[in-house]
Formats: sequence, C-alpha cells, structure tokens
Amino acid sequence: MYPTSDDRDVIAAPVNPPQHLAKRLLESRAAIEGERKQVTVLFADMKGSTSLIQDLDPEQVEERLRPTLQIMIDAVHRYEGTINRIEGDGIMALFGAPLAYEDSAVRAAYAALDMQNALRVASDTQPAIRVGLHAGEVLVRAINTDLSVDYDAIGATVHLAARMEQMATPGSIYCTADVVRLAEGLIEARPLGLVPVKGFREPLNLFEITGHTSARTRWEVAAARGLTQFVSRDAELAVLRETMRVASEGHGKLVGVVGEPGAGKSRLVHEVLHLPESSAWTVLRATTASYTRNTPYLAFSNLIRAWCEIPEQAPSDEADRRIRAKISALGEDLALALPAIQSLLDIPVKDAAWQSLEPAARRQRILAAAKNLILSAAAVRPLLLWFEDMQWTDAETRSLLEEIANGIETSHLLIVLTYRPEYTHKWAGKEYYREIQIDALPQAAADQLVRSVLGNDEANGQLRELIVQRTDGIPLFIEETIRSLVEGGVLRGRIGNYKLSRELHDIRIPETVQAVLASRIDRLIPAQRDLLQTASVIGADVQVTLLERIAGIDGHELRTLLADLQGSDFLYQVPNTTSFQFRFKHALTHEVAYGSLLSKTRRNLHGQIVRAIESQYRGNLAEMAESLTHHALAGELWEEALTYARQAGGKALELSAYHEARIFFEQALLALTHLPQDRARVQTGIDVRLGLRMIFGATTEYAALETYLREAEALAISIDDRPRLAAISVAQTFVHNWQGDLEASIQCGERGLEIARDIKDSRLALSASSFLGQAYMWRGNFRKSLALLQDNRSWTTGPLRLERIGTTGTSSVLWLGMLAASQAYIGDFADAEKTAQQACAIADEAGRPYDMALAHWYAGFVQAHQGNPPRALSLLEHGYHICRTARISFLIPVISTSLGHTYALAGRFDEGIELLTKAVEYSKSAKFPYGVAWSTVYLGFANLMAGRTQGVTEQAKDAIDLASSHHYRAVEASARRLMGDACQCSDRHETAEAYYLEALQIASDLGLRPEMAHCQNGLAQACFLLGRSSDGDRLRSAATALYSSLRMPAPPTDFTSAGGSAYRTS
Repeated sequence: MYPTSDDRDVIAAPVNPPQHLAKRLLESRAAIEGERKQVTVLFADMKGSTSLIQDLDPEQVEERLRPTLQIMIDAVHRYEGTINRIEGDGIMALFGAPLAYEDSAVRAAYAALDMQNALRVASDTQPAIRVGLHAGEVLVRAINTDLSVDYDAIGATVHLAARMEQMATPGSIYCTADVVRLAEGLIEARPLGLVPVKGFREPLNLFEITGHTSARTRWEVAAARGLTQFVSRDAELAVLRETMRVASEGHGKLVGVVGEPGAGKSRLVHEVLHLPESSAWTVLRATTASYTRNTPYLAFSNLIRAWCEIPEQAPSDEADRRIRAKISALGEDLALALPAIQSLLDIPVKDAAWQSLEPAARRQRILAAAKNLILSAAAVRPLLLWFEDMQWTDAETRSLLEEIANGIETSHLLIVLTYRPEYTHKWAGKEYYREIQIDALPQAAADQLVRSVLGNDEANGQLRELIVQRTDGIPLFIEETIRSLVEGGVLRGRIGNYKLSRELHDIRIPETVQAVLASRIDRLIPAQRDLLQTASVIGADVQVTLLERIAGIDGHELRTLLADLQGSDFLYQVPNTTSFQFRFKHALTHEVAYGSLLSKTRRNLHGQIVRAIESQYRGNLAEMAESLTHHALAGELWEEALTYARQAGGKALELSAYHEARIFFEQALLALTHLPQDRARVQTGIDVRLGLRMIFGATTEYAALETYLREAEALAISIDDRPRLAAISVAQTFVHNWQGDLEASIQCGERGLEIARDIKDSRLALSASSFLGQAYMWRGNFRKSLALLQDNRSWTTGPLRLERIGTTGTSSVLWLGMLAASQAYIGDFADAEKTAQQACAIADEAGRPYDMALAHWYAGFVQAHQGNPPRALSLLEHGYHICRTARISFLIPVISTSLGHTYALAGRFDEGIELLTKAVEYSKSAKFPYGVAWSTVYLGFANLMAGRTQGVTEQAKDAIDLASSHHYRAVEASARRLMGDACQCSDRHETAEAYYLEALQIASDLGLRPEMAHCQNGLAQACFLLGRSSDGDRLRSAATALYSSLRMPAPPTDFTSAGGSAYRTS
C-alpha cells in the first residue's frame, strides 16, 4: 500500500489527528521541528480490491470498501493508535506517536488481530486484508497547514512495515522479529524463517502473528519466564504481611503499593501471596491496560469473571450459569443481585424491571450489588483483591472500590492496589488505608540482584558496575538490560554463570525500558516536555542559569516548570553553594529525553550552550574545559572543540586520570579532521599525538601509541619539521624500551639527542637523555647510564624540576629514580639513598599520584637491593597503594615485583609469591619483556627461600633465555645465579658452579658489586660441597668482605649442606 501498491488511489483522504492531539502537537516545539520516536508501524490493505470495484462508480466504490476500511480504523482506535494515512484501499497507522506507549508493539498486534477477527465475523463478501508490522525508530513531525494538522513518520522502519504488508498473504499478519521480541509472551507468532525482503541486503527473520496468549501483563510474562532473586524488600514485605494478619482478624484494610514502573510493586505482592499464611485466603486479581481505561467497570468485571471461573470465550448462557451458582453459594438475594452482576459483565439481562430503570438507578444497583457480593464472600473466607496498575483503571471501577472501602473496616477483606506516583485517590488519612512506597534498590542491593543473574565471576566486575550505574536500581531495568545483552550475544551462558563474549564499554538502552520512559515523558504537558528535552542537552546535571539562557522562557515560568518536573520525579534539586542546579533523577530518563531530539536540534542547542558557558565563565574557561569540550563537539564547533579538548586532556593528565585524558586528546584529533590542514594545524596534530605518549606509557597500550607515532612521523616529514621529528624519535625510544628492542631504542634516542643538541633545544635533549638512560640501564650498561644521568642532574634542582618533559610523570622524578637505581646496582647505596630521597621530595611537591608511586618504588628498590626489608616495605607498600588507587597500570607489575621480592626477604613467602606470580602474568599480558624476565627471577628466588624448589629450574631457564635474547645483562646475571641456586638444591653442584661463574663474569663486567657478592657466596658453597674447601674459604672471605664494604647483611649460610639453609632469613 505504501510506499508502493498494486491498487492506487481508489479512495484517498488526508487523516488529521484528533482535535486534542492536534492542539498538543501545535503546542510542542519538538513535534513541529520533528523528533525521533520508537514506534510500531502498521500497514493494512485489501488484497485484490481492484477486481471487486472495476465496474462500479465512485459512490458504489465507497459503499463497497468503506465497511472494511472502517473495521481497520476502529481496530486501530481501540488500541489508541494514530491513523496518519488512508490511501487507496488501506491504512497506515502508528502506535507510539504522537504519544509514546510502553506496549506499542502489543497494541499494534492486538489491533491487527482484531481487524482479521472482525472481518471473519462480518461477512464472507468482505475482501480479505493483509497486515504488516515493524517496530523501530522513526522521525515524526506535525505539519501545520491553514486548514489542518497532518502528522507523518519517515524512516526505514516505515518502509519495512510496508514490505511486511506486501508480503503477507490475504487474511494474515506478517511482522519482523523486533515486533515479536517486544510483544514476547503476549502474542502467538509462527516463525517463517529467514526470508529475502525487497530493498534489504540480507534475509530477515519474519513471523506470522496468529493470536494472543493468556497473559495480559508484562508481570505475567516475567513470572512465566522465571523470576530473579527477591532482594532488599524485607521491610516492605513485613508491612504487607502484618496488614494481611490484621485483615484476617476482621479489620479489613486497603493497601496502596506505589512506585515507578519496574520498581517491583507486583513482585512484592507476589511474594506475599506465596507465604504459607496466604493459603487461607481467596485471592482475586484484576489487570488493566492503558488502552482500556475508558471501558466502564472493566477491571472489576475481569475480577468477577476470574472469581466465577468464566472462560474468556464462554457463551452467555454458560457465564450466566456460573454467576448464578456463585451468588447462590453466598446466600445472596438472587433476584436483586443477578441483573446488576449480569449488566456488569455485559451478559444479556432478561429482567424486565431492570430494563425499566433509569441509568443512574442502574448504576446505584450495580455498586450496591458488587459491594454486597464482595463483603459476603469475605465473610465466608478471607478475601484479597489485587488490582494491578490502578492508574489505568476506569472511573467506574474506582467508584466501586470507594464504595467497598466504606464497609471494609469490619470485614475480612484486604484490597491491594499497585499504582504509579501519578495516580491520585481519596483514601489518604483513612484509618483503614496503608501506603507502601517501593523505591529503587540501594546500590548494594542492586549489585546483589545483578550478581544473582550474571554470577560472581570477577571478570564481569566492570559490567556489573556499569549495569548498576546505568539502571539506577530499578529491578525491571536491570533484568531487561541483562536480557538484551544475552539476546544480543554479548553475554553467553546461563543464569548465575554468564560470560562476556566481547569487550563492552557501554550499554544500549533496551527498547522495552526506552518505551516505559518515553511513555512517562510524553504524558507531560508540551511545555514541561520541551523543557525536559532542552535540559537533557545540558547534561544529567542541569545548571538553571544555563537552562534559562537557552530555553527562551522567562525566569518565573522556568521555575514553575522546573517545580512541576521535580514534582513528577523527573528532576531533583541538588544542593550547591555556587549555582541553582537540578539533576535528572534517572540517567536513563536523561538519555531517552535527549535521544528523542533531532540531531540538528541537539546540535543547535549544544552550540548555544557553548556560547552561554563562554559568556558566564569569561576569564575562567579552563574550569569548564570538560563541559565545553562535550558541547563544542556535539555542536560541531570544531575550532572550539580542539582548544577545549586539549585543555581538558591536560587537566586530566595532571591528575593521572589517563583514561579520561586519552578520550579528550582523541577528541581533539577528531576535531582537527574537520578543520583546514595548514602547517599550524598539522603541527597541532603532531603535538596531540606526542601528548598521547604520556598516557599510553601509563596504560601500557603500546600498539596504539606506535600507530599514533607513525602518523605523527608522516605528518612531520610532510612539513619538514625537524624539532618534531626529534621529539618523535625520543617517543619511539620509550616504546622500544618497553617492547624490549634496546638496539632500536638506543638508535632512536641518540638520533633524537643529536637533533636536539643541533637545534639547541635543551628540553628535548633532557627528554632524549631520560629514555636513553633507561635503555642503558636495562641493558646493564650502568657506566653509560650513570654518565648520562649524573653529569646532567643539575637541572633537577632548577625551575624545570616540576615539569613533564615528554614523560608520563614529572621528568626529574624519573631521572633521579633511574639514577638511584643505577647507583644501587653498582653498590653506591649511600648516594642511591640520597638521590631517591630527592626524587620523593620532588614527587611530594608536584603532588601527582604517578610521581609519588614511582619515587617510592625507586626508594624501596634501593633499600631492598641493599638487603633492608623493613625500610623497603614501608616505601614499597605506600607506592603500591597509590598505584592501585590511581589505577596506574604501567607501574603495577614493576612495584609488585619489588614488593613481592621484599616480602620474601622478610619471610612473608606466601604474600611474596602471590604478588610475584601476578607480576609475571601482568607483564606477560602487557607484553613487557623486561618485566617478565625480572619478576620471573625474583619469583624463583622467593620459591627457593620458601623451600619450594619444584619448577624453579624452568623459571630460571625462561628468565635466562628472555634476558639474553633482549640483552638485559643485569637481569641475566641474576637469572644465571638463580639457576646456580636451583642446581645446588638438586645436588648438581658442578652445574651450579658453572652458572655461578657465568653470573659472576657478567656482574664483574658490568660492575654490579652486590650481584658479585651474591655470586661469590653461591660459589663458596658449591666449592665446599664439591670438596674444595680452600677455594670455598677464599670465596667466602671475598664475599664477606664485599658485603661488609657495601654495608649489606651477609646471608647466614650453612656451607655443609645444599639448598634450604642458604635461604633462611633472620
């Protein structure tokens, strides 16, 4: 029918919204400008109508087709759909626009079923119809002309719904998987499999809707699917349980259970009804839907039908028989009660006296009969009436409940009503009334619920935190979010044991949740709704002065509307000493309100917000850099976005907030792509990429850093920028160091240093020297590292000492730390300790977490290397705590290695081995070969100290292979000594001697005096065990003298046996 049809323009008529909707549309800015909505689109037409009307004149055509068209129209209106087009012999209708519905797919499916059922009943001469449905996002807009208001929708959703109709066979309803998913449990659908659809590249999963299920509410569907754990409602459950006890003793009660959609109102009642004491009660439940609110007595008649056990399709005589039996069983006056109850249930009334009554008199008889029936039933057996979703009940059911409530206090009757905050009633203050408020779950309870579904696997920790944060403790939102992740293949497994199948950084709002929130928003009056959407562009936190600048309404009206939104639980006021501020009560409400705006509307508002902030914070824009970045990007103000993103990234870097810093710098690069690429902007692009080095160095994302450096190098070459090429070479030195390619690192570093000196750039020269010093140190060339670092240390006391000069942290802290470590390796412990203390002092002065963690690690390393565990532990534990708190991933394996080794030296073997094992795995996952080799050596020594010799030989071999292949000469010396110790413990003394000699040779070549002492000590024991006492005495004396000169404690070794005693600590 639309967008193409075989039968064209048989009858064509514009369809305008009802008058009340047209007025609302004209009052809404969003409706006029256009907005995005999640809807279900229905197309229906008569198949083959051309052959029926080809010989008829226009009036006969109208007469022939109008009855079928009217059946379609009536079905759509019954479920509050909007018919926005009648074209030819069919219609197009929207469910969920102009007003959003929580159940648009269900309404559309029910309307389609009613159409087909009505045509089957009407006449065999009526043409068969085919119906197509699809659910998704559309752009909707009200078009105001001089004579009318038209309302239309465009988008791929509309076209796919039309395709469903064109593919459907006469008398059938075709739909997509989206409709079936949204209406799951409420409709019956036959799978058609994957079917090619014209205009779509891939086949689509299609269904034929064949009927509806016995379930009428989402709660019934959820209960049938299986309920999640009931958490954190003990107090509410106790109140309802106590109220039930009081009512059972003859003091009837009416309880209102109030809460937002999905908070758990029905679940609370369900839990009470499954308590043992509930078995003594008769329980009757009435359900309603928002589209039935205008049907008189519907909720109550459904309840009576359930009580009398009348099947849904029962004939009138069967229903009448069951009603008579129920009334007679209670002893009620049948003649008085029966006509009223028959009328209530839409069963034909044959009583002549009833027919003669005036409508008002009939109404009074219905109220009295229903009240007496209920109270009589409660006198026989305690009776609980549960009315769900009272906000959707009809006015007559409400009147009937008020009538019953007037006689409830001396009965065994408990009436439980569940409803949303917008529902108003007259029972407040009544003795028999009790209200139970169902709030969102506290964070701990929400986490418990999420764990009960996902499981306790710590690998899901970040996902659990994200779900709790995004869903604001609303159980329905938690359950639907997890279900959507399972259906989307993001989670695999089963309840209580789900695993992530891929990395997840954000969660999309499930359509079911979006529908609930959009429906709430659309119930606001247009002015409130427009203001809420405008506020959503500012953010989850809404500064009123900004809102006033962009909303275009005066202050008094603004505050009135804000008070209304606060009263409706959309916003709440935030205590703030500097500004008048509101916050969205739920993060998802903020996202739905924002998502409903057109892109161009959002873009325009974001731009206005940038100008408003710039005006309001003139002279202090750096304070608002983060907010300005967000709004400038969304407003496509690219020049401003570049400026503010760089400022925001710099601020984040100062706080060691590396994840946030990366986001801002990458946003700066995004903004750059939208600007003309002159020389200045190319240089800016290089500088931003170089700035990312500090971030990726801390997060160990070196593959990403390499990519950015290659881009920067290509840009620098394109404009022949030598200074920046030198800076890139220095940055590459840093990357090569981490990756273990020390040859490439030294080449890049020396090239960068040469250019820096040539162009007389002292800052760049210092940066190059830092990373060159690190490369020399890791290679074991301490003479070069000391010459480079010691000879140029004067700057560390000058004005540059607090700056980052191409390093992740403060450059002087890294410089002095490496110098202290180099001094410790060669045994200059007095100088090493002073140098480390200077690094700590500068780190404290700078106040950056990264610097403090790094400085304390170097200071602790010096103490541990000299054999002073108590002093080392205090420094290393402090650095480790800072590192974990600030999430500085680069330093975790480094500090863990020194701390684990020191724990072992202090006799805390289990703690040390656990930490060292994690350090090895961490370094492996980060692809940090130096860290792997170094921590493996320390892990081996810790195992030997603990007397756990199994596997140490393999650890030593792995460390030797890795250290020698990457030229980590100092680590290789320790690894060979470890192998000597391992051989010694397994009585392979000659092999041990060979490894000790190799280790001693390397240590001697490098000038590593502490390592030489350890090697001599190991050799002495090997000689004694091999029967060469004179060699043993000589080596023991040499080791003791060297330990003494270095002020290192000599290990208390028993040279008469192999193994364990060599590793006992005091």
